[in-house]
Amino acid sequence: MLINDDNKKSEEYAEIYQVAHMYYDLNMLQSDIADKLFLSRPKVSRLLNQAKELGIVEIKVHPVIDRLPSLEKKLCDLFGLQDAIVISSHPDRLENMEEALIKYSSQYVGQKIKKGGIIGISKSRTVNAILDQLKLDDQYPLEIVQQMGTTVNSLSMQDTTLILTRLAQHHSNLTFHALSTSLYVNDLYLKEVILREPAVHAVFEKMTRCTLMLTGLSAPEKRSNVHNSWQGLMNAHHIEEHTDLKAAGCMLAQYYNINGIKLPSEWNAKVIAMNLNSLSVIPTRIGVAQGLDKIRPIYGALKGKLLNVIITDSNTASDVISLADKRNAAKAARDGLK
Repeated sequence: MLINDDNKKSEEYAEIYQVAHMYYDLNMLQSDIADKLFLSRPKVSRLLNQAKELGIVEIKVHPVIDRLPSLEKKLCDLFGLQDAIVISSHPDRLENMEEALIKYSSQYVGQKIKKGGIIGISKSRTVNAILDQLKLDDQYPLEIVQQMGTTVNSLSMQDTTLILTRLAQHHSNLTFHALSTSLYVNDLYLKEVILREPAVHAVFEKMTRCTLMLTGLSAPEKRSNVHNSWQGLMNAHHIEEHTDLKAAGCMLAQYYNINGIKLPSEWNAKVIAMNLNSLSVIPTRIGVAQGLDKIRPIYGALKGKLLNVIITDSNTASDVISLADKRNAAKAARDGLK
């Protein structure tokens, strides 16, 4: 908005701003503003309307972020979950759905660890964002364990380290256990050697004592994305193998099918991360994901008991439930033919 340099115009804008400041910033009543500035009450009301028209005041109504207990119960009943958080996919909030999920997730995780514990984390942008908003109680000791190795020049892991460093500055009882190894090694013997290293072995031992795990979920890589897959560590052969084995999702850099069973692939065998088949030792396993490409990954992770807590939006939850109902109906039909 361009403001005319004319003195009269400037005075008018100054008056509009002053009234808006007193009403919105100082929470003064219109009658009190009128008395203080020697104006009529109708003029105060008119100036406030002008403030909105001129853009001096912007009012935005934020829809309430509400949970949907019916969908949460349905997910818990279908998959035997410990908990489910389903946030309404309000049309006005779809663009900020990920932001809302991260906010809810950070609050949920904060409640779960309010008296300390050991948290296992995957390497993902979603997990980083949740950690960045985490509010910690300095009264209790807290340990955070990296559950998977890193890729070369991993910006995500650098971000994780920076976030955890900031958290540690405000939480004197926080300890971070980094898994300082490559995510993938192309030699099984070398992998065994790495796993026997005392520092690496200690981190893996710490993983088994996690009280809570926090992870994102992803869909299998596409052939067209081979050059970007895990920063070039994954090649076309790996993608073809996962396609042939009907991969449904990926968690902790390991791929599983629609029933949540870890695939017997070369990639899975050579990844350095906590084994998907060992996750049941962690009491609370939280996955955060939403979107069309996350339906099969979520279904598989819940079906295979890789996760026992899911945080998602209502659109995604409804689609996961629909997929479960279709697969259950198909199974019942097959069983009926036997």
